[in-house]
Amino acid sequence: MSNENPLNLNEMTLAAKIRACADGELRGDECAQLKAYLESHPDAARQLGFEKELKSCCERVLRDKPCCPEALRAKITSMCCGEQVQAASAAEISDLIEDPAFAQGIESSNEGTRARSFWLRSSVISTLAAGLVIVAGVLVYQAATFKPTIPRDGMTIQQTSYVDRVGDFVVREHNRCCNDDAAAAKLIRHDINEATAYFSEAFGRSLVTPDLADVAGKVSFYGGGDCHVPSTPRSGHLRFDAVDDSGNPIRLSLFVATLPKEELLPMQEGMTYRVNSASCADAGASLFAWKRDGIMYLLVSEASDSMCSTVRRVMQAPTALGEL
Repeated sequence: MSNENPLNLNEMTLAAKIRACADGELRGDECAQLKAYLESHPDAARQLGFEKELKSCCERVLRDKPCCPEALRAKITSMCCGEQVQAASAAEISDLIEDPAFAQGIESSNEGTRARSFWLRSSVISTLAAGLVIVAGVLVYQAATFKPTIPRDGMTIQQTSYVDRVGDFVVREHNRCCNDDAAAAKLIRHDINEATAYFSEAFGRSLVTPDLADVAGKVSFYGGGDCHVPSTPRSGHLRFDAVDDSGNPIRLSLFVATLPKEELLPMQEGMTYRVNSASCADAGASLFAWKRDGIMYLLVSEASDSMCSTVRRVMQAPTALGEL
């Protein structure tokens, strides 16, 4: 028996050590022992490889898709945590995690999950199976919906990908903040001069915003607030409400940001670019971009084609027009 299994591990203990190794939780001596065992047991080595690949897949899913629906979050919390954690606020949870007693409780629960009886309970097996189905479903969905990025003329794959990311972000945030509840929570600076001064100071550069005195009764400033335009050091969101010649409402969003370190949008000063964004087109909006004195401007406009040039002029966009 010792020749077959020098670590004297039963099936459950071996599985636990393999999982711990994949998670990087083994001590140095345990790693050396397990390595010696794996060298003579290819099946166990393949199992370790599977555990590491599964961990890597889960990390990618969590990194690339960080948003968890509240209903799912609540269900997972109820399955994994006690009432003390479920009822706690974010600050209280932070304090709770720092409590040595809480950490000791988590550590002691590890022994229970390593016990064979734990894994033989039908409820646990059902939960585990459901979890695996969810993970597998996410991976299959991502594989089925994955579309390779095809570089546009004169742009790299990275730049093309960034155009898609930015277009998707700004139109979603524009639509979200057209809801008054969301807008009231985010767009807290309701005086355009105050908002302009705030972002100019935050960016360390002078922000150029519309002179609304010239369009009184046609365009009004709803408010501005901090935002998180992808890959930008600092950004903001300014929402405007306008009406067309027939009195129909038009919603406008001007996103402003300090330029990324890399030139992710290949733009020249003094030119406005119509951005070919599928997300904006699907939402019935147009997206325009320009840069001025180290600041990037992204205009989401619901105006009709006949009014686009007027809207761009009001927003102080350069008159020369290009394409991205």
